[in-house]
Amino acid sequence: MPMGEDHKAALAKGKREAAKVTRYLKALEAGQPGGAARAKVLEQKIERLHEDIANEGNLLRRVKLIQKRFDTEDKLKDVDTSIDFEALEADFIGVVVSYSERNQISYHTWREVGVPARVLKASGIKRTRRM
Repeated sequence: MPMGEDHKAALAKGKREAAKVTRYLKALEAGQPGGAARAKVLEQKIERLHEDIANEGNLLRRVKLIQKRFDTEDKLKDVDTSIDFEALEADFIGVVVSYSERNQISYHTWREVGVPARVLKASGIKRTRRM
């Protein structure tokens, strides 16, 4: 029996929503929210580490601070400032209620995977008992 147009439209909608949810969750997982803001915080941390290294009298603590600076510089290299996280977040907010209802995903599940409470609140997902 061939698929009806309504069924095809519902499948297409589900795929679009799943893609938006997936892109947002991948960005969250990669630690990319506000890539430019994250980069600035890391740059400030590196500056403070340079000062701490210069002022540290204990050789072993200085070695640990240098390693911390290298680790932070590596994190900075990995920050992707080209991601428009606000757009990904807006897309997620626009589809997460429908997606959650269709897939029976609760507020608590979204929170456990790292979705901020403010995002769920903006989307209209209520904090309720677990399903």
